[in-house]
Amino acid sequence: MEAHAPADARSDQFAFCVTLYEALYGERPFAATTPLELLTEVRAGKVRPAPRGTHVPPWLRRVLLRGCPPAPWTGTRT
Repeated sequence: MEAHAPADARSDQFAFCVTLYEALYGERPFAATTPLELLTEVRAGKVRPAPRGTHVPPWLRRVLLRGCPPAPWTGTRT
């Protein structure tokens, strides 16, 4: 994220959706292994595909992905 940007509702929404994704799928939404890779994946909106065998309804996945937009500090999707 942007190092000097203050936290606000957009960052709260992003953090909530990332946490819920991890709770539902048992893994983080971004496959990065380093902070730089994570930043690159978040900026690109590169979320992992749903793991095989999960039973998360498609509508819920769409909601989660909507809450994890690329560059969440630039604005919330509606």
